[in-house]
Amino acid sequence: MTAKTSAPSFRERHHDAIWAALWPVRTWFTRFPIHRGKGLLLRTIILPALPPEPASFAYKLPHGETVDLRYREDLGTLVLFSGGYEDREIAELCKYIVPGGTAFDVGANIGLSALEFSRTIGPAGRVIAFEPHPDTAARLRGNLDRNGAANVEIVQSAVGAAPGTITFNESSDATLSSATVIPRNLVRSFDVPLTTVDLAWAAAGNPQVSVLKIDVEGGELAVLQGASELLARDHPAILLEAWGAQQLDPIHALLSAAGYTQHQPQGFEPRNYLYLACSVST
Repeated sequence: MTAKTSAPSFRERHHDAIWAALWPVRTWFTRFPIHRGKGLLLRTIILPALPPEPASFAYKLPHGETVDLRYREDLGTLVLFSGGYEDREIAELCKYIVPGGTAFDVGANIGLSALEFSRTIGPAGRVIAFEPHPDTAARLRGNLDRNGAANVEIVQSAVGAAPGTITFNESSDATLSSATVIPRNLVRSFDVPLTTVDLAWAAAGNPQVSVLKIDVEGGELAVLQGASELLARDHPAILLEAWGAQQLDPIHALLSAAGYTQHQPQGFEPRNYLYLACSVST
């Protein structure tokens, strides 16, 4: 007897229809790297045609986990147009995860990388995910629970060079909110707790950490400045984002002094970099 399969929901059919309708735009975005005119097209034609906030769709990650993405957030529109988001970078970093160990995800957002780390590190391991925005942290928890990622611990705090508090700037697009820059479409600013990687590491019992991902909209240097003890002992593989030489040069100087070399494997976005301890080969 053939097993019955449930019919796709309205939401699934709705997403399929939008996905099909956008294929010409998606082809243009993925095959032509020149960005001239793309922002204008997005703002004036495509975004107004997408379902309004907080409408979302289910996005399946490369290994089967699913997350809810919102159509009109940058993250959701990027996935709609490109079919994924930094899959190459996350897959590369996962190569350095030690199963049963610990991974740090600084700037976990809604969980795209945390879920991949959770699967790779296994049920005996642990992922510590930092997300300061209360609403985004709640969405992160929902995505983790939906996928049974019980080995991920959420720390609802910003991360920097020293503990305290910091002003967090909330954008109307939650995925662009930041504690280091004023985002476009600022909604409000409010204080959130601020910790360091080293303090969080000590609170977790100084476990062996194999990877450290940092994506905090310009605050990557401060995060590294607060991670000196972890870097010196464990030399984790580091994936980070830096926009231009002004951000990258001091980061590169700090990590070079700590015994790291810079790598940018094929398929990485120009702003993303992998740093490995000199004793680690790619």
